[in-house]
This record gives sequence, C-alpha cells and structure tokens, in this order.
Amino acid sequence: MSSKYYKAPNSSYVASNTDILDDLPQRRAREELIPMIIKKAHNALNVMPVWVEYFQRIKAGRRCSCWTVEEDPQGLCRVCFGTGIVGSFSKRGTRTVVFDTTYPDVGAANVEIDYNQPTRPINWTLSSTAVYGTLEFSIPITHNVGLLDVLEINDYQPEGSRIEYYIKTPIETSFVTLTEQNLQNRLHNDLLQIKIIMKRKTPAAPVPKLQNIRICYKLLRITAIRADIPRINESLALEEFGIMEGWTTSHYYLDNTLKNVTTEDFLVKLQDGTRWKVIELSDNKPMGILTSWDLTCRKVQTYDHAYMNVPIGIIDTPLLPPDHIRSAQTDAELLNQFKETTTIEDRKPGHRTNTVVVYSDSEGIGVPDPFREE
Repeated sequence: MSSKYYKAPNSSYVASNTDILDDLPQRRAREELIPMIIKKAHNALNVMPVWVEYFQRIKAGRRCSCWTVEEDPQGLCRVCFGTGIVGSFSKRGTRTVVFDTTYPDVGAANVEIDYNQPTRPINWTLSSTAVYGTLEFSIPITHNVGLLDVLEINDYQPEGSRIEYYIKTPIETSFVTLTEQNLQNRLHNDLLQIKIIMKRKTPAAPVPKLQNIRICYKLLRITAIRADIPRINESLALEEFGIMEGWTTSHYYLDNTLKNVTTEDFLVKLQDGTRWKVIELSDNKPMGILTSWDLTCRKVQTYDHAYMNVPIGIIDTPLLPPDHIRSAQTDAELLNQFKETTTIEDRKPGHRTNTVVVYSDSEGIGVPDPFREE
C-alpha cells in the first residue's frame, strides 16, 4: 500500500510518509541484498577455483582407549589421531564408523580386550588358551549415495596366526569376504553385520591382534568444495628451534557451503595433496545470515601426525561446479577433465547452448554434459 493512502488509526495522529517504511531497509537487505551477496560469493569462486576436501573435528563420541587418566591422547593413534574421540575427523559429505574396543554391543567368543598390553590404544586379541575366536557386531547405515570412501583395517597377524573378515546384510543367509567392493554393494541396506574370525595354529603361537576398522561412506556424490587462495606467506621463523622445514600460511576464502568451521579443522588441497590446518577464521554474517568464510591456515608438516595420518579417502574426479553457477572458465575446466568424443560448437563467453554433449571418463563410460540447460 502506498504511503499516501495510509490513514492514522485515530484522528489525533498525524500521518507521515515514512511510517510504513521503518523496516524497509532491513527487509530489503534480508530478502534481496544478502541473497545477492551469497550468489556473488558463489560466482567469485568460479573464476579460478581451488578444490579442497574439508575435514571437521568430531567433538563428541566414544572416548578412545589411548586416552587414560594418567596420559593424554596419543598422536600416533590410528583410532583417534590424538583427538581423544573415536573417529577423530569427519570428511564433509561422508559418515565415518570406527570399530574398536569401545564399540558397543559386540558379541565375542574366545576373544577379549587386552588390557595388559603396554601400548595404546588397546587391541582385541585371542584368549590366552584359545586357538579360534570370533567377533560379531552390526553397523547402522544412514541414507547415502552408495559410494565407499574409506575401508581401513589396522591389525597384527604374526606368523602362525590369521584374522579373517566377513560381511552380510540381515536378509542374507551367509557371510562373504569383507572387501571394498562387497561393502560398497551393500551400502543401500539399513544395517550391516560384520564377523571377524581369529585363528592360530597352537596355543603356544603368537596371538593375532585387531586395533580398529574404519569405514567411511559418502552421503554426497561430490564432497569437495571450491575455495580461493589470494596469497601465501612463507616463513623460516622456526629455524632457531632446529626445525628447518618452511612454515607456510595461506588465506582461504570460502562461500557459505560450510555452515560451521572451527580452528581444529583442516582441509586438503586437491591440486597438490597438501594439508592445511585452520588457525584463524572470520565468518561474514550480515544480519546473522552466513555469506562466506575467511580462513587463515598453516601447512601441516610431516611430523604433525594428528593431521597427517588421517585417511583422505577417494578424491573427487572430475570436480564439477554447482549447476546454477556456470561460466566460460568452468566449462573449460570440465573439458580438461574429460576427453571429448563428439564435436561441439565454440561457445562465446556467456553463451548457454542447449546442445547435449557426451564425454567419456577414464573407464570409457558415457557422461552427459552437466552444463546442458534443462
């Protein structure tokens, strides 16, 4: 309603043309200006994108067996990687399940937890007089895209002993060998059952030991995100402490894809495989609406085991930008990732063709042009 048609609720009130416009700037910012800022942030990353995988530290969960009352978490631990929480870090767009001695509802026969071992974390092992034992447990599976990211098993099988791993779904009648392919083929189920068999030739033979099984599967088909790196700072300030390796910091600009970032997270730059820990962050939130992130990261050195040993998993190839952000630059990047098998007319900047182009990946599977207008 126009302000000139506004009437005061009573005759003693004098109307003003600004009465109904008091919240107009804030309303326009929320409904128009801030969405434009978010879209511009997406487009800005589309010029020269740097693709990264983002790993966020898990803050709650089961306490790792390497973390005792007298000792701190161990950086070399393959269960928590020095964080003290089983699972340690969660890759964006994935779900991680770790089986260890703290896993609940485990059925064991002739297999026990070795609390007497001098090292940590604590392992599963055969009973002192047993030559055969089993472990059985279940893994709940959430909705996913049917792609396995990581299958890592850390065990110890001395000469004369053996550990076998099997998997099945509740509707299957028999177990099959636990392999990456067999596991991936069963990710569409709500529950998976794992069976572990430990054997040794004689009671005098060394016992096998199992530390952990790490399973990570994808909730999103493309887990990598785009970032922009404006500059990199090199420093040799640690030479006086006897550390000769260069100390590198870098600034990363991200859009609002990530809703939560902490200084305990790290990312992996897919261009060269280097890992970067977040040391400073600034969230851009006009009117409380997240639009982008400004991060300062340091390069993870080889001796920083807590971050260097975390499994990266499968790297997304090719990396495609979101469908709603397209440009000549991203089209050129896509053409570099695929080998073109059909012809296409040259595009001019800003041109959106409706031609369907089929590419072939490294396995020769036909892939439609992801930039085709529907």
